[in-house]
Amino acid sequence: MRNLFKIISFILVLHNFSFAVTREEIDFYIELTKNDPIVKQGLICIGEAAINPKTGNVQECIKSAKMYEELGSKNQLTVDQKGFIGQALSNAGVIYGAHNNYEQAVKMYQKAINGGYCESGETCGAKIHLGTLYYEGRGVAKNHVKAYELFKDAAKNNNPDAQQALETLCRVSPWACK
Repeated sequence: MRNLFKIISFILVLHNFSFAVTREEIDFYIELTKNDPIVKQGLICIGEAAINPKTGNVQECIKSAKMYEELGSKNQLTVDQKGFIGQALSNAGVIYGAHNNYEQAVKMYQKAINGGYCESGETCGAKIHLGTLYYEGRGVAKNHVKAYELFKDAAKNNNPDAQQALETLCRVSPWACK
C-alpha cells in the first residue's frame, strides 16, 4: 500500500504543477491500483478534474474525500493521506468552478483548508483556488487582502503557482500586500 501512496503522490504533484495528465495515464494507474479502492477512487477524482473539469463528475471527488476521511476515523491519517483528502476536495472545487457554481467551489476549498488537509501544500491547490475566487469576487465578495493572505500562505510551501499569483496580486493591487 505504501508504494501505491507514492504513485498517487507523484501523480498529484504532476497534476498540481500543471503538467499534462492524459486519460491514458490515469487509466493506466487506475489499473495498477485496482486492488486498493481508496487509491483507485483518488485517481478517478484526479481524472475527473484534470482531463476536462467542465464534464467532470464532482461526486467522484467527494466520494474520494469521504473514503479517506473514513480511513482516518479508523486510525490516524498520515500526511500523505491528509493531502489526498485536500486534493480531492480541491478537485471538487475545480469541477464546481468549471460549472460556474462558485459558491460550492468556495465550500469545497474552505473544507479542505479548515479541515487541515492542505498543510503539506504541494498537492493541495485549495488555497490558491480560493485566493483566486476572492481576487475575482466569484462566490465570495471581492477581497484582495484575503486573496493575498491565501496566496502568501500557499507560497510558504514553495508552490510556484502561489508565488506567481502573489507576485501578480502585489503588482496589480500593492495596497493589498501590506
